[in-house]
Amino acid sequence: MFTPPPSPDPYRVKHELSPEPPVTDASGFLAVPSTNLPNCLSKQSSSQVQDVRQKVKLQTTRRIRWTILLVPAILILITASTQYLSRFAPLTAWPSEHEPTNFGMPAQWHGHKREPTPEPVPFPQQSSSSSSSSSSSSSSTTQSVPTVPATPPQLPTPFPQPLDQSLSSNFSTQGCENFFLNMTSSPAFRTCRPFSLLFQTSSDFVLQAQTNLTALNNIMWGTCNTNTDAAQCSQNMAWFASNLQQVCSEDVKDKNAVVMQTLKGLQTYDLYRTASCLADQSTNAYCYVEAVHNTSPADLYFYSLPLGTQLPSTVQPSCSACMKSVMGIFAKSTSNDTDLAQVYNGAATIANKACGTGFVSITSANSAIRMYLGKHSIMAIATVVFGVASSLVLW
Repeated sequence: MFTPPPSPDPYRVKHELSPEPPVTDASGFLAVPSTNLPNCLSKQSSSQVQDVRQKVKLQTTRRIRWTILLVPAILILITASTQYLSRFAPLTAWPSEHEPTNFGMPAQWHGHKREPTPEPVPFPQQSSSSSSSSSSSSSSTTQSVPTVPATPPQLPTPFPQPLDQSLSSNFSTQGCENFFLNMTSSPAFRTCRPFSLLFQTSSDFVLQAQTNLTALNNIMWGTCNTNTDAAQCSQNMAWFASNLQQVCSEDVKDKNAVVMQTLKGLQTYDLYRTASCLADQSTNAYCYVEAVHNTSPADLYFYSLPLGTQLPSTVQPSCSACMKSVMGIFAKSTSNDTDLAQVYNGAATIANKACGTGFVSITSANSAIRMYLGKHSIMAIATVVFGVASSLVLW
């Protein structure tokens, strides 16, 4: 008879996997055998605490060190990337968020070649092909000084424009050249007739208009009475100045003469519009026209002060009411114009020496230094705030 093998034992859980309930003493606390407590427990705990503190100190030191290294690097990277992007940014359209209103310009603003400029009329032609400053001065001094027109005069067509000479081969980048071509041909620029650039860079104004006081007087009236109001023109010039520094950053860095001269003219548009439109109260003539009419060009030198041009020590000013008024306007602007602040006191000293002590005011302190320190203090504070914020983030 077949006898089956015995069945296997059922699965049993090992004793160590099902430990006995913990043993408690009479007070209800867990009773732990004294053999489970190492003798060096207190020493090991103290050593571990010291190790943790040391690790925290090392981590804190690393964070501070990386913060010190990373914050300047981040600032440099932001500055470099901004300059890089602005240098190669395509000049294809007006940025809508910064675009001055009422420009009357086409929607697309792109690089193009300057179209031929028609011959200016009705400026009188020179008797000889070459003209010098001495001949221009002699021809203007023989004429009578016209008064400020009581009614709108006949303005020359086209009106003299700044930078009317060739602009090719004067720039480091094609983008900068395109910017100048677009700016000088745009209605936003041309209709504002910036005197700050006319008397520096317009050959029509310097070589032709100043030989005919009647034509010069009409041009001065045109710069003071633009179809675009003064506030809008101020906004336009500020927009051009801001974008010129971005698009032509390489030329600004290299101190390109044309770029720096234009930038200064844009930045001083308001100042020169005020100074050039002054009229002599006793004669009702534009002060600038009277300065051109004078036998000595001394008074004309004062108009170059906002450009940072040092007044020659040999200048003998006329000590006229016009010159005093012009210097009064410049004195108020030394607080926000570093170039003017650097040369104003020297010019004022020369004027007071020739015309009497107190003829024009002397600025009390070097406004240029105060403004420079103020700007850099703000930058320093911003850097510290940024560094603290970065440290908190890394912490």
